[in-house]
Amino acid sequence: MRIVLIGDIGWTNFYHLGDEAMTEFALEALHARGASHVTLIAGNPSHAAELYGVDTLPRIGFTPGRPANRRRRDQVLATASGATDALPAHDPAHAIITAVRDADAVLIAGGGNLNSMFAHHLYERSTLAALARLFGKPYALTSQTVGPLVYDDDRDLLDELFTHAQLVGCREAHTLALVADLTAGRARTAPQMDDAYSLAAGPDDHRAVEAYAREPFILASFAERGSSPTLTDHRYRTTLIDATREIADRTGMPVLLAPHGGALPPAPETRDQHTDRVIAEAVSRPGVTPLPMLTARQVVALTSAASAVFGTRYHAGIFAAAAGVPSVSLAPNLYSSVRMRGAAANVGMQEFVLPFHAPARIVNTVVGAADDTETRSALTRTASVRHVEHRAWWDFVIASMMEAPTHTDTEDSTAPAHMAAPVIANRHIDDVEVAHAQLDTVEDVGRVSAQYDRRAVLADRDRHILRARVEELEAHKARLLPEKSEAPSALEQRVTDLERQTARLRTLSAQLGKVERTVSRAARSTLRRVLAR
Repeated sequence: MRIVLIGDIGWTNFYHLGDEAMTEFALEALHARGASHVTLIAGNPSHAAELYGVDTLPRIGFTPGRPANRRRRDQVLATASGATDALPAHDPAHAIITAVRDADAVLIAGGGNLNSMFAHHLYERSTLAALARLFGKPYALTSQTVGPLVYDDDRDLLDELFTHAQLVGCREAHTLALVADLTAGRARTAPQMDDAYSLAAGPDDHRAVEAYAREPFILASFAERGSSPTLTDHRYRTTLIDATREIADRTGMPVLLAPHGGALPPAPETRDQHTDRVIAEAVSRPGVTPLPMLTARQVVALTSAASAVFGTRYHAGIFAAAAGVPSVSLAPNLYSSVRMRGAAANVGMQEFVLPFHAPARIVNTVVGAADDTETRSALTRTASVRHVEHRAWWDFVIASMMEAPTHTDTEDSTAPAHMAAPVIANRHIDDVEVAHAQLDTVEDVGRVSAQYDRRAVLADRDRHILRARVEELEAHKARLLPEKSEAPSALEQRVTDLERQTARLRTLSAQLGKVERTVSRAARSTLRRVLAR
């Protein structure tokens, strides 16, 4: 079986641990289930080929700009349909068209990139799926978070992508509900664990990290910034510094800082690695140590030896849950909160997801979790079930693509059951309900902020369009006036009308900005009141 696989991996001198882990497991799962040849589409093909030892291709190539993306998508599909003049001969899309035409199936690997913040990822994946449909090849999506932001401009694109897939693997209840809404229930969806959940460490990986695990320790993973409208980079780092210092002091354990986004040696450090060094230097405790960039399997090995895990990186909680290690996820923004709460609920740990703006709860929960044998036992029991379900899920999705060339609404086979996990109580704080209310508010603020940003962008775009029309008509008027000096022409009247429209648009835009700022202030005020409780 020949598979075309796309994952958000393979950047030169940059290693995003979560994305690499999901794609690496997908490759492993495909090969274990009879894929004789996998072609991996990656950000940097040569780097990905070196990491994974498979044939690679560059992406089709899209940008954050939707009009340009729509044109490029049309050109790619026209070329695949036989047009000879739609794309230059050297365009990278030609190789992907050929690969999909020659493949038996297409797999879109997991992640959180089907989100309107990342239009280039939306178009890359939807165009790849459209090529599969054009050539009659089955395709599936695995381990997805969709949204939480989906603009109206992107709904049709996602509807088409999901409706025709053999299966859409959804890694949280939020995504299941959103895909059902986008497709009016037509998509064939199934809940599943994040694919990195089943990535296993080998003996070499355990040996590579054994020097760090000679005594009990806590593992921390911090994103480089908070990326929140209510959180400055300074406050983000200061909160992490204070929490890390207190956790180290109260537990007496080393706190190892493992970057999830950085550069593998010998490349210069970047992203999370810089933040880890700033935090370690500010904490100024001998046991608080920034680690070098490790591979995904090495971090899996290190996680399995930890007493507890905490941080703002999503996959830190995934690795911990898979190993039966208590973890505390800190959600500074809408995107983090939706993904972390969903992933934690899959293993019963939703009470261990906390708002970033609650440092006392963070410290108390991490300190308590480090010695929480009941939580560890419950996670281990859940993991034994989840790993079996995950293997069955992959058996099912590959069988679906091999046995059915196209998705039909009449198929009665269903994906393996994904049983609900019993909730594990966070006994280390006494106001879990308040923490949940704060997370709800963080998500509400994020949505309001995103809506304001989007409306501002659209208003600015309309202003530019109208201004260009006015300038065009004024230029046309200037050419005509020497020939026609009598009373104002109909053209001049049109220009006058357009100028009035432009002024009105400026007024409306200012009013919109005022309304959005008022809503945003109200949301922030609500957040402050909840945080003060």
